[in-house]
Order: sequence, then structure tokens, then C-alpha cells
Amino acid sequence: MAVRDDRSDVKQTTAGFRGPLMVQSLTSAKSKFLSLNIDASVHLITTMKVFLSTVISSLTLLSCIHGVPSSDKISSSEIRSPQTSEKFEYNGEPIHPSIIQDLTTWLSDTGDQIVAINLTDSMGSNRYCCESDVTIRQLENGRQYIYIANDDERTSFGYTHIGQIDSGIHVLSISDWGGGSGVFKGLMLVSLKNELGGQLKGSLGEGGIETFTFDQQRVVIKKLGELGLGDRYDGDLHIEGNTIMISEDQGWFSVSGGLGGGPIKNPVQVHVGDR
Repeated sequence: MAVRDDRSDVKQTTAGFRGPLMVQSLTSAKSKFLSLNIDASVHLITTMKVFLSTVISSLTLLSCIHGVPSSDKISSSEIRSPQTSEKFEYNGEPIHPSIIQDLTTWLSDTGDQIVAINLTDSMGSNRYCCESDVTIRQLENGRQYIYIANDDERTSFGYTHIGQIDSGIHVLSISDWGGGSGVFKGLMLVSLKNELGGQLKGSLGEGGIETFTFDQQRVVIKKLGELGLGDRYDGDLHIEGNTIMISEDQGWFSVSGGLGGGPIKNPVQVHVGDR
């Protein structure tokens, strides 16, 4: 039986004991209590360490499964701005007309087929060679017509940068001549965006485990849409805010005595919606 005195010391009576009276001081009890608390805290800390280690290992394994180790990831804030300008250039050079031509839709097709090209690896490549093949003609309105021509096949393709709408989309006037009497005009809406491309860290030929990461910075031109202006369209094109202003056709079919005719017989305003 326990008895508490005025000093809060716990004394054990002789009831139930054959030996002399045994007294346990409060200091001794406190020491044992603190010892138990310390042991429990150590156990809790050890358990938390094991738990955190398991979580970190799981996250690392998950990253490797998806091909991107956490140490190789690049945040969006680390991606450099595209090496372009409002003049529609890349690293100070006009974008090669063949790149724009590859984004166009053939007259025999509908819809869009090729919608994006990597400018970082395409500009100066063998596929889009060479700068000497590109001709720049200064127009009376201050713009430039940038084109390539094949004298042997009597074909040419070129574009003029009309400007940017408020949302940053570039508007190009394109011209495609396939060697016949028709010179087909149109508008192409494109964007220039930063993104991360993938690459293999290592070599497949070495065997073992290799990692495919997404940390290659590149600038991509993306086709957003295309508008046909018809054969030999000739009119004023300019940007007002998010609207493309298209004047009536004043080209060949407007002065051909009524023969044929382009689709733009009256001014048109094309409002470009938000993306």
C-alpha cells in the first residue's frame, strides 16, 4: 500500500513485506521516468529516420522509372528565352523558308500534318541548308520577302513576317509557286516556344542500365493554323491587337475581266481567340 506524505515522497509500508521498511525517493523516481522518456524519444527518432529513408528511396526509384533522375531535372525558370525577336529571327538569322514550307499543308490535303520543328537543331543543319540558297527581297512597305527558288524546276517558296498579335503569335504571309501559272498565297500562324528535349545519358552499346533524361533546351516553332488567300492574292495585310486585317484582293483576278477570281472579294477581319 502506498502512502503520500506532505513532502510528496512515496513510502512503502511494511504491509505485505517481511523485511524492513523500504523508501523510494522522488529523485530516483524522476530519474527513471526521464530515462524512459529518453529511450522512447530515441526509438521515435530512429523510426522516423527509417520512414524518411524509405520515402526518399521510393521517390528516387519512381523518378528513374520515368527516366528523369531528380538531380537531372530542370525547372521552367532555368530554361533560357528563345533566341528570337519580333523580326522573326533565330540567333540573328532569318528562319529558313524550307522550315516554313515543311509546315504548310499540300494543296491536295486538308488539315495539318507537320505542326512543329526544332529550330535549335534545324537552323544550319544539312536538311535545311544553306544560307546561300536564301534570298531576301526588300518590299516597298518596309517588310522583307524571304524565299528560296529552284531555277531548274522553276519553283519557289517564301514568306513575309506580317507581325505579332497581342498574344505573341506570329503571322506569316506565305507564297508557294510550283512551276505552273498559279502562285498560291496564304497566312500561317506560328509560335516560338522553349521546351526540353530528351537525350540518352550513356550508350546503348555498353549494356547495363542507362537513363533517358529531358534536359536538352531547344526552341520549337509550332504551327497553330493556316488560312488560304487564293491564287495570286495581292492586298494589304496588317495586325491590330488580336485581329488580322485582310483587304480585298487587288491581284490578277481583280483585273482579269471577271475571269476566275480569288476568295477575298471584300475586306475581312480575323479575330484570333485566346489559346
